[in-house]
Amino acid sequence: MGILHKLVFILGKLDPRNDQWRQRQIVKVENLINVAEGIEDSTVRENTIRDLETEIDSINEAFERNELDYGRKLYLIENCIYGVDIQPVAVQIAKLRFFISLVVDQRIDDAQENRGVRPLPNLETKFVSGNTLISVEKPVQQTLRNPEIDRKETALSEVRRKHFTARTPRTKEKYRDLDKQIRAEIGQLLKSGGFPSETTEKIANWDPYNQNAVADFFDAEWMFGITDGFDVVIGNPPYVRQEKIKGLKPTLKKQYTCYTGAADLYVYFYERGLQLLNTGGVHTFICSNSWLDVNYGAPLQKYLLDNTAGAVICHSEAEREFENADINTIVSIFQNGPPDADSYLRFLTFKTFIGDPDIENRRERTRTYTELAQAGTREKKYTGDKWGGKYLRAPDIYWTILEKGKDKLVGLGDIAEVRRGFTTGANEFFYLDAERIQEWGIESEYLKPVIKSPRECKSIRVDPSQLQFKLLMCHADRAALAGTAALAYIEWGESQGYHQRPSCKGRPRWWDLGKQPAFDWLILRFRDKRNWTPINETPSLLAGDVVFTATLHNRDTIQSANVVANSTLAVLVSEIYGRVNLGDGLLTTYGPDILSFDFISPDWIDAQSSESLHRAFEPMKQRPVLSIFDEIHQSDRHALDAIIFDALGLTQGERDGVSEAVVNLVEARLRKARSLKEK
Repeated sequence: MGILHKLVFILGKLDPRNDQWRQRQIVKVENLINVAEGIEDSTVRENTIRDLETEIDSINEAFERNELDYGRKLYLIENCIYGVDIQPVAVQIAKLRFFISLVVDQRIDDAQENRGVRPLPNLETKFVSGNTLISVEKPVQQTLRNPEIDRKETALSEVRRKHFTARTPRTKEKYRDLDKQIRAEIGQLLKSGGFPSETTEKIANWDPYNQNAVADFFDAEWMFGITDGFDVVIGNPPYVRQEKIKGLKPTLKKQYTCYTGAADLYVYFYERGLQLLNTGGVHTFICSNSWLDVNYGAPLQKYLLDNTAGAVICHSEAEREFENADINTIVSIFQNGPPDADSYLRFLTFKTFIGDPDIENRRERTRTYTELAQAGTREKKYTGDKWGGKYLRAPDIYWTILEKGKDKLVGLGDIAEVRRGFTTGANEFFYLDAERIQEWGIESEYLKPVIKSPRECKSIRVDPSQLQFKLLMCHADRAALAGTAALAYIEWGESQGYHQRPSCKGRPRWWDLGKQPAFDWLILRFRDKRNWTPINETPSLLAGDVVFTATLHNRDTIQSANVVANSTLAVLVSEIYGRVNLGDGLLTTYGPDILSFDFISPDWIDAQSSESLHRAFEPMKQRPVLSIFDEIHQSDRHALDAIIFDALGLTQGERDGVSEAVVNLVEARLRKARSLKEK
């Protein structure tokens, strides 16, 4: 609907009195009259010309007896705008909105029949219900196209043009019957031309006039008569997680280059939208921002770099777009066509709303396609990059740090082994509090301290005495467990059906979680206002799946690495590399994100600095971790950060910039989460 109003606005600027726009509609009909002059049958010729002349009268009436925007809207709808949605009710709502848009610009004249209100157009062949993602199968090597198909398509287009303005039920029925007849004839011609039977049957049987039917395919040629692609594709694709589209995956894998089994449904709409465009056409989506930063976005990023000529991606720091969708969104604009050496992508971040004309309220970063491809390539393969974190959200100080620290920074994955915590498949069985342990009398040898939630960590150093749960860790078989309370508890668990849960059922012994290597850190999956890296000094401590664990390769650098992991620089990096795709304002970090964290190598911290770091860190790791808004002002943190910043060679202004950037990033994601609630 928005595109209609935008086009009406543009037409109003280009042609204020509609002189050119009206004449354009008349010329189209006059051209048809010229064609009709060649009809041999005199009766048919005269009737056709008379009908076309009546159309010219109708065009003049539409412009003369209504508001200026009425004629603009009516003929834009007829000639320029098409829509498809998989839900029939959405199609009906779209039609209703277009009807209302036309009605409000009609003038009432009580002296005229029906008070001068013109009948509304018939939009059945303009807005259809179908599965946009699924195309029809066509011959791989098509023989010379039968010219009769083109003639039938032209006839079908003319039938639908006449149906658009048909006023009486009898006239509408006549054109619908003709539509059905021609579709069947086209189906037979296509079948003779080598099209699969399934395709020809779909085309022949698709009935645009059945308002409750949903086509299981979409094809612009057979549904709209568009053979050379659209000029513009606009969409807000559905947010459906990959777990809910398992049945579609084989078809999606067959049809889409950007396929990956982990991708959510909206990813494929990007590629499909580009397929539907002509060369030079514009693709515009408002969509989830997840693909900018997650692993499954890598194939889509590569597809866009390979198949578009230029792009803009827009992000608002302040506002969410949709109240009922628990995600954050971006607006993307891509120009379809092959890229060249000058192709580039503009990343625009708005402090207010997307599109704010005030240049002071936006930040722009531009990268060439070549630069983006290089940044996302590992071992000669494009594996993806943090387009959202690095180019939309990252402050300027981040790029300064990368430049000044380029010989000191490493990826966290280069210095540590990162693993996800235990996934039990039945937390209520495996996590036992003191009351349940006492109730069952489970032997201590089968219980290990575990951190179930970061909320149990009040300080940087994990204190096992503060943890609420023990984890059932039992590697023995039933024979070895005979007579133990642990076996009695396991058998009770089976009576409750825990052993049938998917994660449990797949284990050789469903109660045996395996072993978790000792680790040095817990790395949070979810961050709100507190952002830190809990350090573990208890070798027997285990971790649940709400965190990741990290074990350093070089055991001699553990103490220095602990400090670096809890510096303000580490907070900044996590805010950039983490994901802010959820509408609740949480920062989420997963394994691939964590492995990419920029980390100052502990090897660069000399002995003297290392000793100073440890002295600064000792009181800091014992005290409670505060909200980042308070944490940033603590004197022990300042002392620690100063040593890190010295190693990077940052000026005082740049050091202040790090703290300011951290506060701004956290405030931005929390403020954005509140934006709809405050309206």
